[in-house]
Amino acid sequence: MITQQPENEIQQKASVPSLVMERRWVVALFSFMGIVLPLVAGLILSWPWNLEDLVVLLTLLLAAFVSVAVGASLLCFAFGTWWTAVFAGGAWLVGEFLGALQRQLVESGWPALQTWQPFWSGQVNSLSLELVLLLLAMMPGVVCGLWLRQRRVARQ
Repeated sequence: MITQQPENEIQQKASVPSLVMERRWVVALFSFMGIVLPLVAGLILSWPWNLEDLVVLLTLLLAAFVSVAVGASLLCFAFGTWWTAVFAGGAWLVGEFLGALQRQLVESGWPALQTWQPFWSGQVNSLSLELVLLLLAMMPGVVCGLWLRQRRVARQ
């Protein structure tokens, strides 16, 4: 037997914003920011700074650490799984690669790209140090993102 609901109840249910719509906006915004923040940071940080100065080097390492940790936190909060933090680290590496490519284009022009050696070809030790830094930055981001998500779910 089918029961009929009064029309005013149907209209009230239709006018209430659903949790699913709110959730979609949160996932879309946080996933976008979780990828774009490390990508832009990697792009900016690959510019030729004066790395002989210790303060500049530490500032760049801190900026990389913070951008990846915040990106990982946003992604883990949006999706609720720890492995999405890998996208933040990958975005930072892609941003660094694009920044090195942009630097080569600005300094030498298009013909120099035919003989261009990417930044990782002669700097394997530097790349391994960056990967360790990214993994260390992802850990607090994962913990913070999952903790905030658990708190939000418990509140609802």
